[in-house]
Amino acid sequence: VKNQENGYPLALHQQLISKLKLAENYCLIHKHYDSFNRLFFITQHIKPIYKLLVKIHQTDLFPYTQVDYAINLNNEHIFEREYYNINYFSVKTVDTLGNALQAQLGELLFFDPVLSGNNKRACASCHKPELAFTDGFKKGVSFEKENLDRNTPTLLNTIFQKNFFYDGRARQLEQQANDVLHNQKEMNSTIEDMINRLNESDEYKSLFKNSFKGTADTNINYYGILKAITEYEKTLVSMNSRFDQYIKGDYKQLNKQEINGYNLFSGKALCGSCHFFPLFNGLVPPIYNDTEYEVIGVPEQSDSKQIDKDKGRVVVSRVHIHEHAFKTPSIRNVNLTAPYMHNGAYQTLEDVLDFYNKGGGQGIGIDIPNQTLPFDSLQLTPKEIKDIKSFMLSLTDTVSYNKKPKKLPLFKNDKLNNRVIGGEY
Repeated sequence: VKNQENGYPLALHQQLISKLKLAENYCLIHKHYDSFNRLFFITQHIKPIYKLLVKIHQTDLFPYTQVDYAINLNNEHIFEREYYNINYFSVKTVDTLGNALQAQLGELLFFDPVLSGNNKRACASCHKPELAFTDGFKKGVSFEKENLDRNTPTLLNTIFQKNFFYDGRARQLEQQANDVLHNQKEMNSTIEDMINRLNESDEYKSLFKNSFKGTADTNINYYGILKAITEYEKTLVSMNSRFDQYIKGDYKQLNKQEINGYNLFSGKALCGSCHFFPLFNGLVPPIYNDTEYEVIGVPEQSDSKQIDKDKGRVVVSRVHIHEHAFKTPSIRNVNLTAPYMHNGAYQTLEDVLDFYNKGGGQGIGIDIPNQTLPFDSLQLTPKEIKDIKSFMLSLTDTVSYNKKPKKLPLFKNDKLNNRVIGGEY
């Protein structure tokens, strides 16, 4: 065996073997699936083991390949914000200059109703910061002030997915923004109208010029509009909740009820089999290159035994098993994103947990043979449901995102200067 001076990290390997044995012994002692303390195992075993593995790699015995991964392999903070590589989830383009300035411009555009067909609607009309970038309605409000087809999802951590919209029809954030801006029921605008209006503002012309300095085109153009908005959306990363602080090592952040709630969430309740730790959405670890869709049998209304008429993913994929399938959403900040489900059928977390506890659609009497959710009862007790909810509430982290621009850029047309930050409705 080579010694440390000759390049072999003997001490690190000994530490690693010791940590692995401790983890193995813990699993041998705590064999019961329902009572296994997953959070303890993650913080006291998985994280130290991973930290040692990274240190061993950093000795240059195992050099890192020059390939983009979803995780930063050279970062020892597993399951924390720094662990994830935002660029992996972004569209790869040659235009990588000025992202920070573009994000600042994108924030203004996000809250500016000038992009809509009537100068009264903004992206923030449906994605309000104080509601974790949702709108609080069962279904979104249309351009004509009627109901849209689906509930408005949060934009926090929206970058951590490979498909967008409940049916996954968009593969890029830019495509998602494009679909909304053009949709007659939402923003009801055109490329020509947006560019013409923005060019009436010297401030916007200057902002575009500075934000895209060094790129092929610094004029106001549609690509720049989409790029700026998506760069802003990429900054909306919410991973500093009390739960995240606990994962980082501040063990005073969670109480026994919340810890038990997480263990139930990832164990007996089976929630973690679709809402994957630690992002708690349907982005599948460890490769993070696919987003899951599930058929859970959501009814038309909370008290109905009829399946909701929305066909979901099948309209995009044309694959029968995707009938009534929807993308698994994030449960982070879930206490601010009610009503729940793609159609807003359930108003409270208790309603949602009761639905799952009964076995989803089949469990409440809906005939849906392709349901992917287990349809027998989870047999959760009232206390266990309460514990799971307490854990879910520990995932709240919106303080740094609950803000709007103090003012919008001025226009030569005084009528446009009366527009409302975030839109009128």
